[in-house]
Amino acid sequence: MINKIDSDSFNACVAMALKLWPDSQKNELTTEFKEMMSNDNFEIFVFQTESAEYAGFIQLSLRHDYVEGCLTSPVAYIEGIYVEEDYRRFGTGKKLITMAESWARANGCSEIASDCELHNTSSRDFHYASGFREIDRIICFAKKI
Repeated sequence: MINKIDSDSFNACVAMALKLWPDSQKNELTTEFKEMMSNDNFEIFVFQTESAEYAGFIQLSLRHDYVEGCLTSPVAYIEGIYVEEDYRRFGTGKKLITMAESWARANGCSEIASDCELHNTSSRDFHYASGFREIDRIICFAKKI
């Protein structure tokens, strides 16, 4: 079952987000998720199993600026998607993507986009299997001045 994040699923969702983004701090993610819950340009859906376990989530935004490879605006953007290891390869991620696509259409989008880091081959493979096509690869630079 997939539902919007609520007070019952909030802590479980933040715990899963810490697994997805292990360099993040719990208090930062807690604040970020609370802000998203009160902003109409964001949505978080949580997957709950028949045994009431939280097994995954997808974090979405509506981007009104340029999105690489897209020709329309707004574009639904997958900011994060996570499925617990025990529930991978059983269609959980696909169900979350399907929910994201429905949300996108309901919000006037005809395109959905995402990204992953170059070294994250499992995410890349998941995106390909979900029907996404690769648009570009980039290397980011920074310099202290």
